[in-house]
Amino acid sequence: RLQQKYGDRGLKILIIDYGEDPSTVKSFFSSNGYHFTVLLDEKREVKNLYGVEGIPRTFFITEKGIVEDHVGLMDFSELEQTLLKYL
Repeated sequence: RLQQKYGDRGLKILIIDYGEDPSTVKSFFSSNGYHFTVLLDEKREVKNLYGVEGIPRTFFITEKGIVEDHVGLMDFSELEQTLLKYL
């Protein structure tokens, strides 16, 4: 819903899945009707680079690649309010 609502304002949602088999990830996203771009971090390099300890983890990254914030589990309205600070 956020991608549809704010895509015209530059929002891009990328999912990074780490440590799982690509076929498992594909099956999960397909069966749930998700249409996000999924990047596979099979060697957990991105996870380690960003210090991700718990999942899910949401990062707010500017067009210039600057990580502005990162948060853990949030409900939809909390996520949207945080997002609006950076759009």
